[in-house]
Amino acid sequence: MTLVSLRNLGRRPLRTSLAIAGIAIASAMLLDMVMLSGGIERSFERMLLGRGYQIRLSPKGTLPFDTEATLAGVGQLLRTLRADPDIAAAAPVLGGSIYARTRDSLVTLFGYGIDPASPLYDLEAGRDLVLDDTLGILLSRAAAQAIDATPGDTVRLVGRLDPQLGAASVEQRLAMRGLVR
Repeated sequence: MTLVSLRNLGRRPLRTSLAIAGIAIASAMLLDMVMLSGGIERSFERMLLGRGYQIRLSPKGTLPFDTEATLAGVGQLLRTLRADPDIAAAAPVLGGSIYARTRDSLVTLFGYGIDPASPLYDLEAGRDLVLDDTLGILLSRAAAQAIDATPGDTVRLVGRLDPQLGAASVEQRLAMRGLVR
C-alpha cells in the first residue's frame, strides 16, 4: 500500500508539491494564530496582574477575546463585587479587533474598552479620558507609531471588516487624547 502511494505521489510532482506547500502554509498560519492568541492572553494577564487584579471573569465556554460574547447583567455583577469588603477593586474590560485607517491601508489593532475610572493603565502623554468623552481614544505607544498618530490627531477607526471586500461597515473618527501604558 505504501509503495503504491509513493508511486502515485511521484507521478504528479507539481500536484504533490502544491499539496505539501498548502499543508505547510496552513500549518504555519495555524501556529501563528495560536502564538498570537497566547501573546494577547499573556499581555492582558501582565496588565491585570501589574495592577493587582487576581481574577478575570469571562462568559462560560469562551476564551478571552475569541468571541463577541459578553457577560449579561455586568452592571449588577460589578455592584455586587464592589460591595464585597474582601474585593479591593473590580473593573469591566471589553476587548476586540479594530482597524485604523491610514492613508493607504488598514492597520490591525487590538482595542480594550476600559472604564476611565479604573486604574488599569498609566497615562504617559496627553490627557486622560473623562466619562462623557465619547469621541476620544487613548493609544499605546506602539499603536500610535503604527498609525503615525500623536495626541490631538484625529484617528479613523473601522470595525466589522468584510475580509473579502476589505470594506468596513462601521467607521468612526476619534480624537487621540493621549498615550498610555
